[in-house]
Amino acid sequence: GIGPFFFIAGRVFCASLILFAISFIKKDRIRIHSYEFLPLLSGAVFLWAMGNGFIVIAEQKISSGFAGIIVATAPVWAALFDSLFSRKAPRPLVMASIALGFFGLAIVLRGEILRGIHADPFSVFLAVAGSVSWAFGMNIQKRQPLTLSAISSSAYQQFFAGILVFLTALL
Repeated sequence: GIGPFFFIAGRVFCASLILFAISFIKKDRIRIHSYEFLPLLSGAVFLWAMGNGFIVIAEQKISSGFAGIIVATAPVWAALFDSLFSRKAPRPLVMASIALGFFGLAIVLRGEILRGIHADPFSVFLAVAGSVSWAFGMNIQKRQPLTLSAISSSAYQQFFAGILVFLTALL
């Protein structure tokens, strides 16, 4: 069948074309300035190529429920990176929200948790790395605001990610 990186590349590249079309119809600015290239590329790398890519590879050998638990750690990582970058402790409401989310996940996945989770260690590592990468990318994006619309920005990130992931799939 089709490998996970070819699948991701096709999916995000097609999504980018749809988003570019929507931006064009809405008459949003599509042309990027030179200073916007690096933030858009970093979003492509950290959010899509690594964040999404690592999770897709990990899900080849771990259950989707267990992957969901790992992906649910992304807000924890995001809060940690936000604290590091801003040099401020997370607000209590943020920490309470994260705890409530984990509690909800535990309830939803209690059957799988009680049966025991058996997973390939490298796949678990990739899933955690994907969550960390996504959280890091979100914090980078937050600190590099763009003048593009959200749709145009997402279109470029997915376009760049499609190219990067396709080139990775060829390796």
